[in-house]
This record gives sequence, structure tokens and C-alpha cells, in this order.
Amino acid sequence: MRNREGFSLTELLIATVVVAVLGSALTQMLIRNSRYVSRLETMMSARQAARAAMTVVAVNLRMVTGGGLVEATPKRVRVRVPYAWGIACLTAGGTTTVSLLPTDSMIYAAAPADGLEWWDAGVPAYQTISPVTVSTADATLCAPEGIQLVPGGRYISVLTMVAPPPTPGSVSYLYREIVYEFTASIAMPGRIGLYNKLPLQAESEEILVPFDTSAGFRFLVGSALTPQDNPPADLTTVRGLELKFVGASDVAPQGGSEPQTFDLRSKILFINREP
Repeated sequence: MRNREGFSLTELLIATVVVAVLGSALTQMLIRNSRYVSRLETMMSARQAARAAMTVVAVNLRMVTGGGLVEATPKRVRVRVPYAWGIACLTAGGTTTVSLLPTDSMIYAAAPADGLEWWDAGVPAYQTISPVTVSTADATLCAPEGIQLVPGGRYISVLTMVAPPPTPGSVSYLYREIVYEFTASIAMPGRIGLYNKLPLQAESEEILVPFDTSAGFRFLVGSALTPQDNPPADLTTVRGLELKFVGASDVAPQGGSEPQTFDLRSKILFINREP
């Protein structure tokens, strides 16, 4: 039996099945393509969070000196970051004069110093003096020690108030304390954010989000730079940090139940261990 168009019932059934199969295949292809694109987008989102965090944090951590890690857990570190280097002149009346090398003027003026460290060759180690008050000085205070000013540098007076004062001619630097911490996000409740705390800030500021719960810090200990999950009791043995920045996507990809993650790691050595 044929219809008005001349097709038999069997031919119509076959055509219907073929169209259904092709339609189903096309639908599945579109779904798979959509999920693939979604996975790419969420992976890029996770990678951006990890890479942005690495860029922000690594610059400061590389500047840390030996003993500059003053507080550490797998989720939080507090470090002394040098921002102005120089040579100490004499100390008189609790005030040390320092001949500073050229320093970025914006960084120098951003916030007051948290302290001064100077290299004590007799130990050998950096000695820490905190708090300090910094003001402008003149060349006459460094002249007796024969310490001149490098072009573009400046003389400063550092009111230290505590002993031991820097030895004339010793490498010295002003530092600021910075905190980095992974903890519960405010911007995205239920997720993990990266916070930092800079000088003059009353509270930590959330700078990047979101991250996986596995994000954090590992510790490179001893001359062998052995990585370990928890900090040693003696933080002066830490030679650097392994940054384990596991970024996460804002949402789960299509067809998934969990956000995508991107595990980005880098070992950062404290380069200013000695002058």
C-alpha cells in the first residue's frame, strides 16, 4: 500500500527511523560539544585564578631573607619583605644613619617600615630591629665612616630604640610584613579565597577567589630543600616555599557536579639569604 506521494508504509517507517537516528546523533553531538566548551571555559577560569595568585605572591616571597619567614602554617604565611636596601653608617643616641640604594619612590612611600634588618657577620645572620621610625638624614652622619651616597640613593635616619645597633658598613634593609592566607571566602560564600594583609591594613583583604581546599603552602627545609607539608619548629631552617595554588572554576562544567580545578605549583627560594 502506498500513499499519495507514492511511498509505501515500510519506506515511511524506515525514513522515520533514519531521521530519528540522525536527530539523536546530532543532539548528542551538540550536547558533547557544549560540555567540551564548558569544560574548557571552567578550566581556563580555574587556571586564571591560580596564575594570577602566583604572579601576585611570588614576587614578594622571592625577596625574603633567611629568617624572614616569621609565621607559618599550611594555609598561612607571614613574611618580612625587603623594600629598601643600603649600608649602615654610625649609630648615635639610638639613631642609625643608613645610605640607601636607589629605590622605587612609590614603593618607598607606600607605607612605613615595620622594621630594620642588618647583616651581622659575627653570627652570621640578620639581626632584626622593630619597631623603627624613619626620617631623612644628611651626608655628614655617614662621612666619618667614608660611606658615600650612590647616585639616585638617599640618606635616612632610623630611630631603633633597641640593641644591638647595626655595625657600620653592614648591609641593611627596611622591611614590611605581609601575610598571605587561604581561608573562607567572603565574596563567594562556601568557597576558598586568597587573602593578604599589608602594612596599614587593619584587616586582611580578599584578593583572589575561588580556590580548591587543597591550595596552600609547602616548606622547603634545609640545604637539601626537602619539601614538607607542615613547617618545622625552627622557621629559620626554611629556605623557601612551594606554592600549591590550586585554582577552581566559579561553577561546575555542564554535566559535572564539582568545579574544575587547575593545580599550579612553583618552588620559590628565598634569594636574599646572605649579602
